[in-house]
Amino acid sequence: MNASGVAALLALAGIPVSVLLGRWQMRTALRQAEASHQTALEVADANYRIALEAAEASHRNALEVARRQAEAERVRWLTEARRAEYRLLENSLAQFRRTLMVPEPIAEDVQSAFDEVHESVNLIEAVGPEEVCRIAVRILGKCRMPTLDITFGRFPSLEDREHWWAQIRTLRHDFHDAVKGVLEGPWG
Repeated sequence: MNASGVAALLALAGIPVSVLLGRWQMRTALRQAEASHQTALEVADANYRIALEAAEASHRNALEVARRQAEAERVRWLTEARRAEYRLLENSLAQFRRTLMVPEPIAEDVQSAFDEVHESVNLIEAVGPEEVCRIAVRILGKCRMPTLDITFGRFPSLEDREHWWAQIRTLRHDFHDAVKGVLEGPWG
């Protein structure tokens, strides 16, 4: 066999080896591609979980901010409502005193002034707090006695009316102190 025959034999033997080498390289490339794909999937899954956690945390923070804002608005509204109702009771009591302390009280005027005090107390009961409501109800009770006497035609003397007003005035001071505590407290 000459050199060209040997070369031909070697060339023929090299074909299966080339095919085997190509196949082996292809399998290696496929495994590397599959490993790269699996790594990319794991990275994408981790990124998705991180993004989802960030979105959930952002949502929770937004809800908390909204809740705090709503609570602050509720407190502000309640404080303003309390101020208005407390002021209304003060004005009603002033009117009640004026109608009660005239030399000859008129039953309809006293009853009308009492009705305003009564309505003010009802409104205060709607906005609270309990301590202020209790004092307002006690004031209403003290206003009721002279109103009933005058409405039923029993005109109390000026001295009796001054005595009743002194009791109301004492409760009114308690009311002022309680209101001050509410409006200047942590929510006021």
